[in-house]
Amino acid sequence: MERGDTYEVSAQSSGEALDVQGMAPEDGPISLELPLSILPSSHWHGYRPGEYDILNTEYGNELDVTVEYLGEEMLEADGERIPARRYRLISDLTVDLWYDENGRWAGCEFEARGQTVRYVRRADPLEG
Repeated sequence: MERGDTYEVSAQSSGEALDVQGMAPEDGPISLELPLSILPSSHWHGYRPGEYDILNTEYGNELDVTVEYLGEEMLEADGERIPARRYRLISDLTVDLWYDENGRWAGCEFEARGQTVRYVRRADPLEG
């Protein structure tokens, strides 16, 4: 598999479990049975602090994550400075995530290929 390849993940409930099919770049085809309670990876909904597994929606594998709450701080988002809660998700990749006082995603930052990548929300989703 090469950089820029597209991967497909499918998941279906089968009674008490979630049957997941996917493809991991290093491991090849994936076929897993996971608990229905597993959270899909999505920075939009946020994560609770602690150690647990999530479903990697990019490849379909299970990720062990540790989530730390780092506190509240001011963040450049929506074209201004807003109060935001900062969390750190530690797994194969470490990502810092910020959520506004209403729990909506406001930004993220991570290191990839020796560079810092930062995404910032440009407009409050309720205000446009």
